[in-house]
Amino acid sequence: MTLNVSVFVALVAVVGVSCASASAAVDGDQDVSPASYARWLAHNTTYGVMSTISHINGFPFGNIFSFADGPVNKSTGHLYFYASPIDASMVDFQWSKKGSFTVTQEDTGTCALDPEDPTCARLVFSGTMRNCTEAEKPFAREALFTRHPEMKDWSPTTFHHFEFLTMDLVQVWMVNHYGGAAIIDPKDYYSATPQKGNTVALKTMKLHHE
Repeated sequence: MTLNVSVFVALVAVVGVSCASASAAVDGDQDVSPASYARWLAHNTTYGVMSTISHINGFPFGNIFSFADGPVNKSTGHLYFYASPIDASMVDFQWSKKGSFTVTQEDTGTCALDPEDPTCARLVFSGTMRNCTEAEKPFAREALFTRHPEMKDWSPTTFHHFEFLTMDLVQVWMVNHYGGAAIIDPKDYYSATPQKGNTVALKTMKLHHE
C-alpha cells in the first residue's frame, strides 16, 4: 500500500501533538516544588513500609506501619508512629537506629496509572528512629488517634507496651514524574507548604481527607 506523502506528514503532526499533550498532561504544572509535593503526600497517606536491617540475618527487612504527620487539619511533616518494642522492626532499631520509611500515592486513591509508574509518586524518608519526648507525645497521640482510631485500644500498659515514636530525617527522596528523583533537604521539606499540584491523576480523582 502506498501512503500519500501529505497524509503521512499530517499523521506525524497529529501524533507529535498528541504525544506532547500527553506528556504535559502527565507531568502537570511544574509550579509545585518537590518539597511541597512531598509534604502533601506525607499528610495524605496513612501507612507505609518501614525498612530496617534485620538483627537476625543482616538483610533488609520491610514491615507495614501506620503513621500520621498530624491531625487531618494540621500537617507538620514530622512522622509519628505507635508501636510495640517487641515488634520485629522495633527490635531491629534497638540494634541500629537507622531506617527508611516509604509511602506511595496509591494510598490516596489518586493514581491514574500503575503504582510503579513515576507519575504515581513514591516518597522515601531516611533517618533515625527514636521515642517521642514528653513534649512531643500529646501531639503524636492526637495525630495518630484521630487518623487511626483503633490505636486507642492498643494499650501502653499491657505486655506489648506500645510507645510513640518519630523519625529524625536526614534525607527525603521522591519520584513524582518522569525524569528522575528529587533529593529534598529535610529543612526544605519541613518549611514547605503542602501542595498537591495539577497532574491529571490529581485532577480526576477525589482525595482522601478532603
